[in-house]
Amino acid sequence: MRSKFVAILACAGAMAACAPTIWDKPGATQAEFNRDSGRCRLLARGMNSGDFYAEGSPKFVAAAAVGNAVGPAINQQETYHDCMMAVGYSPRSSASAEADGGLYGAFARDDVGGKYGYSSNQHTPASADEAALRSCAAQTCKIVFRVGPRLCGAIAMNDNGKVWGGATRPARDVAEVAAMENCQKRTKLQCAVKGSECNR
Repeated sequence: MRSKFVAILACAGAMAACAPTIWDKPGATQAEFNRDSGRCRLLARGMNSGDFYAEGSPKFVAAAAVGNAVGPAINQQETYHDCMMAVGYSPRSSASAEADGGLYGAFARDDVGGKYGYSSNQHTPASADEAALRSCAAQTCKIVFRVGPRLCGAIAMNDNGKVWGGATRPARDVAEVAAMENCQKRTKLQCAVKGSECNR
């Protein structure tokens, strides 16, 4: 069963007001949402940008601004958004999600062999996960992050495939740059973008 929660202050802290966001996560309780949302708000208030990067198991780490030439308020919103997605929530605009049923994507990775896969423009987060896992095509593949409606996602990996970086942003090229930088922060080996997608 999919749980839906509304984050009225998804823009966090001193940021300008923004539209409420509906966050979906299968099986999540209100208490779990409150805990996760609170942690992500704290990250967003203290940092200028949000990023996914991992070596081994997927995790969310906040990092300094990556030079996307956007203001602090937008960066805080991205940090909150990326943090929530990293812990398994899928965002939908409350104004448009029900009206046009925005589409979803996901990225999967195999930590053992370095394989990866991704999906885009799926009707539900669950179908996006399934498509990404099929694309990854290894028994040990797992979802490492999700991409919500009208957003782009990208994944980058280093030369040996052991370190990866991912990001979601409103535009493909910006997502690719952020994914590259997130990967490069974790390794001395050269990183390269392996895949990117955008959802309607």
